[in-house]
Amino acid sequence: MKTGRIAVAVGILCAALFLGHSFLLAQEKAVGKVVAMEGRASITRQGKNIPAALLAEIYPADTVVTARGSKLKILFIDDSILALGGRSKIIIEKFLYQGKEKKGEASFNLTLGKARALLGKAHLKDSLYEIKTPTAIAGVRGTHFIVWVVSARLTQILVLSGEVEVRDIAGIGRQVLKENFASRVTSGEAPGSAYTPEPEEVNRLQGETTVSSEIPEEELPVVPAAVTTEGTVEEKITNSTGSATGDGSTQQEVVDQPVNQALPCPPSTPSLCN
Repeated sequence: MKTGRIAVAVGILCAALFLGHSFLLAQEKAVGKVVAMEGRASITRQGKNIPAALLAEIYPADTVVTARGSKLKILFIDDSILALGGRSKIIIEKFLYQGKEKKGEASFNLTLGKARALLGKAHLKDSLYEIKTPTAIAGVRGTHFIVWVVSARLTQILVLSGEVEVRDIAGIGRQVLKENFASRVTSGEAPGSAYTPEPEEVNRLQGETTVSSEIPEEELPVVPAAVTTEGTVEEKITNSTGSATGDGSTQQEVVDQPVNQALPCPPSTPSLCN
């Protein structure tokens, strides 16, 4: 009898913990949504992989992965925009936004590929916004920049407008990149000297992170997520590159196909193409 009562008590406790966990998950709010994409991408959430789709919601701790030749753009609740190029992987480690105070804090981990960020007004002052890579940390003091994880040992950062504070992951050194300057950060070294990139390089990086098939949000269809039998995008990237984690153990250099022409600018966000 005593054993039975203990079993019942344990069962009730487990049920309460499960319901509490489910309630917390239900209370978590989305921090962004996919507003444009080309090709294929996936979202990993709580260990489950689902294909990305237009209007798909993005939550803290989500991992977003794009396939080769694919692109994806996320609009966050603070009006900031994050665009991913092909064969890219980024983790939304933290995203906080206080609408009334117009303050925010965001931290991303780009382990593979390219990302272009255009910050909303919440991050112009008194806010923290940074993108980490296997070799560098880009702390934003401006509004528009590109981060490219060339390989597990090399990151390139290009500032299109404003300023970005660049630090190596080991804390050896730091520098402030001004508008129209770039820098490379190699593993185990301080950020390299700032240089002025060639116009062709700027156009290529912008083209590879510009999504041209954006549709006005009111016209976007709601596409339900479905399980694919072909494997997730992340699995395909992992199999083709050796590693999608950015730990430097087996990851090969990532080089996207070059874009021959500048892609047309999405009409609703023209500043993303400037």
